[in-house]
Amino acid sequence: MLIPTNDPIKYPNSGSKAILDTTDTILLMLMYYREYRTQFHIGICYGLSESRTCELIRETESIIMNDKRYHLPGKKQLLRTDSGIEVAIVDVTECSIERPKKNKEATIKARKSDTSTRHS
Repeated sequence: MLIPTNDPIKYPNSGSKAILDTTDTILLMLMYYREYRTQFHIGICYGLSESRTCELIRETESIIMNDKRYHLPGKKQLLRTDSGIEVAIVDVTECSIERPKKNKEATIKARKSDTSTRHS
């Protein structure tokens, strides 16, 4: 008979080792952002699950965001003439998608028109 305890069970060899090195992890994240591929398909390329791919992307994002070397100067700094920055290139390929507004009346009418009155 097992007696439950409040002590956590420690597994010394639990978890798998990292399969990707740093450069592959960064490339994985860039593929996700630049090519708009799904995490499922990127994971297949590297032999990872979709959830592990998501975790790697989030981990890499947080590391880069917390590094001061990758912070861009603010708008006021860019507008100053003595800033030393001559050109700033921004990739703005992402566009918002217009979606129809949901309407309660249209939804009810659609449901009523889709139901048949015949019984077979």
